[in-house]
Amino acid sequence: MYNKFIFSTIHKVYYFLIAYTLVCIIFIYGYNQLPHYEEQFKKVVLHLSIEGVDASTDRTIKTIFANEKDIYRSNLFDTQKRTGNEKELQKLKHKNISSVYIVIPKKENLIFLLDGCNGNRGEFGQLFQPVDMNIFRKIQQTKSKEIFIQDGIKDLGFTLVKPIIKNETVVAFLLIDYTQKSLDNFMSSVRNVVDALFKVILISLSLVFITGIYFIYITYKKYKRYKVKGTDAYKRTFLTDNYERIYVPDYYIALVDIDFFKRINDIYGEQEGNSVIKEVIKKITPFLAKSDALIQYGGGEFLLLIEKKNLDIETFKYKMEDIRIAIERLNLVIANNMEKVTISKVH
Repeated sequence: MYNKFIFSTIHKVYYFLIAYTLVCIIFIYGYNQLPHYEEQFKKVVLHLSIEGVDASTDRTIKTIFANEKDIYRSNLFDTQKRTGNEKELQKLKHKNISSVYIVIPKKENLIFLLDGCNGNRGEFGQLFQPVDMNIFRKIQQTKSKEIFIQDGIKDLGFTLVKPIIKNETVVAFLLIDYTQKSLDNFMSSVRNVVDALFKVILISLSLVFITGIYFIYITYKKYKRYKVKGTDAYKRTFLTDNYERIYVPDYYIALVDIDFFKRINDIYGEQEGNSVIKEVIKKITPFLAKSDALIQYGGGEFLLLIEKKNLDIETFKYKMEDIRIAIERLNLVIANNMEKVTISKVH
């Protein structure tokens, strides 16, 4: 016999287990998929990390391209201007930036316009051969900056490519190469944060699991406390604790009273009296549905809650009579004496 009031919060236990399982699956899936999304994750975080550079690059671009109708020709014929523009580019450099330069599109190629490096420079008009030309074609269409990781170039971490736009057209590209060390330091910090985050989530899930298990254990202990030991019946405390949760109009209520139970207790003792109670409960239990409840209300008194659903009053009365007859047929041997157990009333 099962009673829906035993675990007044049983649905919460089910919801907890389902939610916890889903969270664990999502966590495991996310952790396993992390390498797959690492490249996109790097780009997103790198975009955020270089936002501070944008203001400086905007000022530099404005200084170099101000009032220029043909930037290529003006830098070609005016060496002093080109030198001044390259010094402006050098102002963008710091310890994490290895090179800063501007290239311009010529037909299907890119050529160097300005280079802010002091060492291995790209000369004016020299062909620039990018690792992936599609990146520049994409920028020409979107007019948005891009970041790409330089996996195949030694000592180079990642490159920022920023379009230089005039009259709604991309006329040049500003490229800033960041050192491998800066990328390693940055990604090390990111991995530390991600690892710490996953550890916090793992610890949180463990604590939630422990709390959930403790909650289930407490609920189970409460359930066991309600039960009459060795039977499917419940003690009176179950009724007092859950009375407000029971919608009485949904149930037929019957009171079963064992005849002369006090006499059995007085003659044979409480232990034998408890044995009689258990035998009576075993006789009543088969007549009850899963939604019904059998409660030991007093020493030899039992309260029956029989759900009305799909059960009319006449069928209920027949069921009560069947219970009375089943107990009347019960003969028990107590201390070598045959005792007949009956119930005189079923209300």
